[in-house]
Amino acid sequence: GVFVIGRSGKVPQMFNESGAMWKDAIDYFARFTDLSSNISGGDFSYFFTNTEQIHVRLYSISHFLFAPITGNNILALEPFNLAIYLLNLTVIFKIGQILFDLKTGFSAALVIGLFPTFLLHSTQPLRDPLFILIFFVILLILISILKETLTLKRFTAALIICYLLFIVMWLIREGAYPIYAVEVISMFCLFILKYRQTLKQRFKEIMIFGCFLSLVLTIPFIYKNFQPN
Repeated sequence: GVFVIGRSGKVPQMFNESGAMWKDAIDYFARFTDLSSNISGGDFSYFFTNTEQIHVRLYSISHFLFAPITGNNILALEPFNLAIYLLNLTVIFKIGQILFDLKTGFSAALVIGLFPTFLLHSTQPLRDPLFILIFFVILLILISILKETLTLKRFTAALIICYLLFIVMWLIREGAYPIYAVEVISMFCLFILKYRQTLKQRFKEIMIFGCFLSLVLTIPFIYKNFQPN
């Protein structure tokens, strides 16, 4: 439907002919089609040497693969957007299931999946769906750490994965630093609260979590040179 409206040209102030909506989506569309056209022309090195944001690179791959079939429009992005959409719902379902029960997890996924703005954003070349997915994956891992008693190796591995995901999330949307700072600080406080009676026995985990917290909070300073303009 969004593609048809854009193609009709009846709302040119909101859509371009490709079906991209809003200024950001139209800008990203131009940027990833540039990457895609260079890949199609055989210039694969341009994909790696050009300074561009992660989500734009991912969209360029989808466009490169599917634009020959769908044409130069947002339909070429739908396989990637659909995968992100379904992964988001899967992670939301798992969070609801872990915190409450199977029915709650299904209901949460259904409500979010049918939410109009979420559906609309999932049709556009925007960074939000990927950002939300990574945010929820991190939340799922941290909730699992709180709910389960993991071995020290699994506990450390889970936090390393979270740290790498935090870096990717910051590279996608650096302005959301306060959001993930609050997320990780809250989880650290909940972890301390959960094991307040056995802090001595959990000393190693607390120290590892504290190092993880420090590393996450310094991401903008350590990786600032890696943030595309």
